[in-house]
Amino acid sequence: MADSWRAELWLRVRQDNVVAPLFSMIEMPTNPYELPIESADPIVYYVSETTDQGQMVLTSSNPIPETKVASTKITMRAQKLALRIAWSSELNEDSLIPIVANYRRQAIRAMQNAIDNVLINGDTTVTANANVNAIDGTPIGASKYLAFNGLRKYALVTNAAQSYNAGGPITLPLLRKGRFLLNGAYALRPRDCAWIVDDLTYAKMLGMPEFVTMDKAGAAATNLSGQVGLIDGVPVFASAELGLSQAADGKISGTPANNTRGTALCVFKPLLYLGFKRQVTANLEYISYADIFHLVVTARLTMAVQDNVSIAALFNLAV
Repeated sequence: MADSWRAELWLRVRQDNVVAPLFSMIEMPTNPYELPIESADPIVYYVSETTDQGQMVLTSSNPIPETKVASTKITMRAQKLALRIAWSSELNEDSLIPIVANYRRQAIRAMQNAIDNVLINGDTTVTANANVNAIDGTPIGASKYLAFNGLRKYALVTNAAQSYNAGGPITLPLLRKGRFLLNGAYALRPRDCAWIVDDLTYAKMLGMPEFVTMDKAGAAATNLSGQVGLIDGVPVFASAELGLSQAADGKISGTPANNTRGTALCVFKPLLYLGFKRQVTANLEYISYADIFHLVVTARLTMAVQDNVSIAALFNLAV
């Protein structure tokens, strides 16, 4: 199944009918790849007017003190996601529909959804009762979320101060609190931020009193548009790949009945980097000795975050 709200957060977003990347996209020339990033800013000083010819000579006592510009880097290591399917020549011959095209389209869509899933839920922890996707069990070895760390882990574990236990339904004050869990300079740039929410939280947002009727929100009212566009200038995107979690800590239980609460992630987009060593690639071949068709879809990618104050989470939302 395909729609613009549940997949391809990594590829494009809809923001006032403008297509724009959610992440900074990088084609990795090597693997690993060291991405240079900014560090500490230069220091700004108050200085007096230059009035003496001697001040034109470059010395350590120059009227404008020199600041050493700092820089750093992020090491990005691409990880591979893959799927493989096969079907008989007889199925291909006897089907009334173009089965090759359908299988290829479905497989690529599954890979796109998987990329969204890892970007949101990724956690490389393999020990028992520690992975955010299996907080009361041990991760299964080939689970896609083990590829690299994702948004949920950054907010709940890497810097837990960036998360807040909502303990109730989604509200405008809660959304504002979540946004300002980000670094203050980031939170003050709403167009550079984005909300990513699960589908049931999104359903609750459609009914928020601030947005539901035209007298409150004009033509953007949810009972007219059917979607939540911007909240305080921050675009909102729903993804079915952001699964429900248990109430206690916003992490996912191995017992599905325990996962009844929603999550809202607020991200500062300019500091999220998605690196591709291989874009989504599909290879179809006919294997004559088995008389079957064989389809393999792969991608090699990773995500990097410049700092630990650019992702925030509201968890334990009533849905």
